Amino acid sequence: MLNQTLRRLFHDSRGGLRLRKIGWSVVALVGLTATTFADEAIFRERVATIFERHCVRCHGDEIKGGLSLVDAKSAAQGGDTGAAFEAGKPDESLLLEMISGDKPSMPKGSSPLDPKEVAAIRQWIAGGAKWPANAKLRNRQFEGSTWWSLQPLTKPPVPAVDAAHAHRVRNPIDAFVLQRVE
Repeated sequence: MLNQTLRRLFHDSRGGLRLRKIGWSVVALVGLTATTFADEAIFRERVATIFERHCVRCHGDEIKGGLSLVDAKSAAQGGDTGAAFEAGKPDESLLLEMISGDKPSMPKGSSPLDPKEVAAIRQWIAGGAKWPANAKLRNRQFEGSTWWSLQPLTKPPVPAVDAAHAHRVRNPIDAFVLQRVE
């Protein structure tokens, strides 16, 4: 029984091998899978990072302009003015229109995207705008920032106070104030 099944699978009606057809099918399948992985890699490595650093602060939880770029479903719904992008058609993309050109209108209130970032988004849209189903973006605008309010809390050592001024110190804050005054 197994021999008959294998013969049907690998031999044509004239008794010749069908491996060529099967081989090309496997190559095509591997090629499609590799393309899908490459397109998703562009999204994960480049586009998601750009969206998280520049776009999700307004087009995330707040959903300004009706557009959310948090996940595939929200992004596909588009915003108040229609779809943000159409897979495979970068020249018809409202998103690209907003972020590129001489005076881009997005991101609002900050510097324009780097031309390499715009090119990565264009490449992603041209490649079919593959957004992995489980990819959910979050605001990473301040990630890696050294802004004082974003630093972890620390407990600095209380400054030493001269014995002559010790009577002025009632709590640790007084020691810091006294050090600054001196």
